[in-house]
Amino acid sequence: RFVEQPFRTSPSPIIRTKAILFPLAAAATAVVIISTLVVVNIAQSRTSETRPQELPNPVVEQPADPVSSEYPLVSEFCQGAGAAVFDCPPNIEVIFSSLTLPKDPPNTATCTPLGRGVYDGCILGNPDATSSIALIGDSHARALWAGFDYLGKNSDAKVYLFLRNGCAYGLSDNPQCTARNEMVRDRLIAGEFEFALLAQTVQWRVGRTEQYLLDKYGVPYGELVDAKVPFAVLKDNPRLFEEDRDCLRFKTRRAYECSITRDNAFRYRDYAFDVATKLGVPTIDFSDIYCGVETCPLAMGGVRVYRDLGHITTVFGESLGPFLFNDLTELGFLPVSGKAE
Repeated sequence: RFVEQPFRTSPSPIIRTKAILFPLAAAATAVVIISTLVVVNIAQSRTSETRPQELPNPVVEQPADPVSSEYPLVSEFCQGAGAAVFDCPPNIEVIFSSLTLPKDPPNTATCTPLGRGVYDGCILGNPDATSSIALIGDSHARALWAGFDYLGKNSDAKVYLFLRNGCAYGLSDNPQCTARNEMVRDRLIAGEFEFALLAQTVQWRVGRTEQYLLDKYGVPYGELVDAKVPFAVLKDNPRLFEEDRDCLRFKTRRAYECSITRDNAFRYRDYAFDVATKLGVPTIDFSDIYCGVETCPLAMGGVRVYRDLGHITTVFGESLGPFLFNDLTELGFLPVSGKAE
């Protein structure tokens, strides 16, 4: 069930409805905002704490009467991805923009980039945990960092990031990508992680044959399957046209009109996802969160979904955290008892 949400964007880079968080907000305005703000804040502009306390903890003990039959382990919430799953009231205002959270993980003692968009072993989640999860991929995987930080904190696990712009986990002509993937492959086969999730962009550039793309993922995925490495592949998010993104720029008062048709949003074949499906590798598909039957909104539940033509905003990626928890639990990668606070 999909509940489409209308929105309008804020003309200011400071999120208007979060004015209570900023000391420069006028007191009279703050009173109005406090009295009308009934949504639960998913994210705050911050660098030290990557997961806000307001996001619901996954309900790991399945309730007798789940709110959502598709995501029974997720407590109901109406921000971001939650608005696509639960019966939520209409929301016509973008509360969280692409500026709400940074596109890169904050520098910490356990997470420092080696270069622009390069993370080889950065740790999010719970750095003191004994269990380890690996997130491997390109910049589309990096857009999910806040969701995986949430996942690690709620499953009591370290989340290792192996990310490099333009480097999916697959065969590559780029020596740096090849070296990264071989290093990660060896660590996966050695059993260093409980499981891995692979996330990558669809192949939207021309110039590669279908067989090349099938082999690009089929060969390395086959190695992991043969070595009995537990891993799953995440289907990529929709990709916009320039005119779709421009809708949010020019219709600042009517952003609820901004959407892309589902057929156009998924116009490129996701070879990684298709290869994984053919090999029997577990997959995660959030297509029905991103899109309704016919259209895909560019904002939902008060959250702008896309940062640019191909990347989701970090704050929307964070709102996918509970659903990642649900799917990975149902696939058997996470324990189904107990609850991480």
